[in-house]
Amino acid sequence: MKTKLIGTVIFAAAVFFLLSCTGCELLHIVDGNGNIATKSFDLKNFTAISCSGSWTVNVEQGDTFAVKVTSDENLFPFFDIYVSSGILHIKVKSTYNLKSTKQEVSVTLPDLKGLYVSGSAKVFMPKCNTKGMDLMLSVSGSGKIKVENLTVEKTELKIAGSGTVSVSGKAENINAFISGSGKMKAAELEANDVSVDISGSGSAEVWAKNTLNGVVSGSGIIYYKGSPRITLRSSGSGKIRPL
Repeated sequence: MKTKLIGTVIFAAAVFFLLSCTGCELLHIVDGNGNIATKSFDLKNFTAISCSGSWTVNVEQGDTFAVKVTSDENLFPFFDIYVSSGILHIKVKSTYNLKSTKQEVSVTLPDLKGLYVSGSAKVFMPKCNTKGMDLMLSVSGSGKIKVENLTVEKTELKIAGSGTVSVSGKAENINAFISGSGKMKAAELEANDVSVDISGSGSAEVWAKNTLNGVVSGSGIIYYKGSPRITLRSSGSGKIRPL
């Protein structure tokens, strides 16, 4: 009787496991072999970059397009890098978990409209002139975006999770949205008008010359420099403080 009961329990557990995995794909772990190689991808006609996973991406503006990937040579078949609807997508094929020695991408493009990061990816850009276009910077997860020497009319910054967006340069208008514990570091981004909406415990550092509009729900905080006209709507312990 006891043996039959144990068998029934094991069977039930197995059925539960199979049902819980229905529709799920098991990840195949692939270790990098340590032999680092660089490969060029013939991709063009994109104005935005979307990166997911644990990549490090270095972006620069230039007259032509170039995409170069540096990683373990045995991992290249598992990379999924392509252009769709004007966006360069950088990711790993969905059924693989890669243990790489190095996983970097160098991207050159003439114009940039958006950087989208999910996961723990990091994107760096030492200089960016949007040439009159708006710019979107978005992080979902624990990733990072750092853009220096930015020249832009209007930029929108979005952080969901614990990620960080760091920006310096000049902008006419900034609209920022932070949910979670994310950090926006834009005290060196000189702007005329700034709007920041924080939900959670996130923080924002901004430089506003004319106006600063803040909406904070939770314990978020907005630090500012400059002498703007300030408007704050807060539900919770949210604050606006000078740097």
